[in-house]
Amino acid sequence: MERPAIGVFALLTLATAAFCQISEADAPAMMAQLAKKNEAWNQKLNGPGLSLSLVEVARDSHRKRYELHTAGFPPNRKYTIVQWPANRPQPQDGMKGVTLDATGRAICAGTPGMCSGRSPNSPIQLQFSPFKTEPIRIALVSDDDQHLRAVVNFVPISNRVTDKGCSLESVMLAPNSSLVALQGSGFKPAAKLTLLSESEGERHDGPLNADADGNLYFAMGQGVKGKEQGTTKLTVSSSECSLSLTLRWGKDSYEY
Repeated sequence: MERPAIGVFALLTLATAAFCQISEADAPAMMAQLAKKNEAWNQKLNGPGLSLSLVEVARDSHRKRYELHTAGFPPNRKYTIVQWPANRPQPQDGMKGVTLDATGRAICAGTPGMCSGRSPNSPIQLQFSPFKTEPIRIALVSDDDQHLRAVVNFVPISNRVTDKGCSLESVMLAPNSSLVALQGSGFKPAAKLTLLSESEGERHDGPLNADADGNLYFAMGQGVKGKEQGTTKLTVSSSECSLSLTLRWGKDSYEY
């Protein structure tokens, strides 16, 4: 099956290089690597018969709290929660000593070697204050030699448009949206697509291809030399549909 192109425009900023702790010259390759890792953070990483989901249990203004619910995991194991924030170039171990109750919900048992909560067998609640287009990427991994694993990757506050069965959304992959992924679906298999993009007077247009399932995944660096912030306006179109998004980048670009 033909893979969708992963391209990175030459709209690189010092912020992106600093985020990855590399030189500007190495930034394009690192950005492409980040995009590929994000694309791969999906259910295909799950072990056979395993799944993980986040269930919202409370919210207060911009803060949201989620429980972790699993299916297929054995309850008598010790697990680690792995998180990959959008302001980090790679995943990081989070809470350790996690176990599961009889329903598959992640808890802190409070016994020796396990994490502790307010009371024994307290459900774990993860709190996030996600910005618009910021993904929440979580994995649950067993600490034994089997390394049982399942992941979740979703965007609570999306920037998404639809047209005639096609959809397109942007996902923040680096701080200040210096790197974003465009994720599309609903196109015809292997459809020929056209990208039109304008950012603060600079244009970057070109052809794209959907994959054999009619999906699109395309990474795009954002930034214009001499400007601290800006807006990108883009359109992805096929013979059947046309989808337009507006993306803010740089200083003061975060929004809820």
